[in-house]
Amino acid sequence: DVETKTLTFTGYGKTGTLSGWDDMHGSVQDCGDWYVLRETVEKLVFSEGITEIANSAFKGFVKLKEVEFSSTITTIDDEAFLGSGLEKITIPSTIKKVGCEVFICPELKEVVIEEGVEKIGMYTFAWTDIEELTLPKSLKEWQPLTSYCEELKTINFPDNMEVLMNEWFDYCPKLRKVKLPKSIKCIQSGAFEASYLESITIPENVEILGDGGSLFLSTKKLKKVVIKSKKIKKVGP
Repeated sequence: DVETKTLTFTGYGKTGTLSGWDDMHGSVQDCGDWYVLRETVEKLVFSEGITEIANSAFKGFVKLKEVEFSSTITTIDDEAFLGSGLEKITIPSTIKKVGCEVFICPELKEVVIEEGVEKIGMYTFAWTDIEELTLPKSLKEWQPLTSYCEELKTINFPDNMEVLMNEWFDYCPKLRKVKLPKSIKCIQSGAFEASYLESITIPENVEILGDGGSLFLSTKKLKKVVIKSKKIKKVGP
């Protein structure tokens, strides 16, 4: 729709990519190469029947401000919206898998992840302007999502999270404190590397603690570390 600057996808299955179509078995309309619309489209609408958004499908859509997902979409592939103009996004419960670097959007400020989302790939919200991120309990993996977020102040981890992976806090200068849930059993080497955290408390159920040499490497503001756990069985990579 030229007047509303809306691009609507209808049909069934997986969308194409910017560089060509995936095997759709003729089930999704032939829209051609929509990359020519990257500086025009402000809203995307996915109709019922679309199940997957392909990798890089809307990469570089700099005017994009709104996405309306259909309830049939279960997967968003890598870099699908990388570099787009999105300022806020809600990932609905019907979407189960989000790939890597999907929402690296320089103007992104607000993210809502609904309960039901099961997997989000690495760096999905890195290099954005989000101030807060809350993760749902439904996640089955806890990949680092927030490196180089200069405005980030708060991360709310779910109370069933068991592993703190590397690079969660890298170069987030306004993130000065974080509460790790009691459920964490493993903290990987480099988990706090290049962070600006001022104090860190290792929760009471941690059994594996990453190598001290890299665990706190290049921390910028760290003044205090408290280890509550008496269950640590292994220190090191």
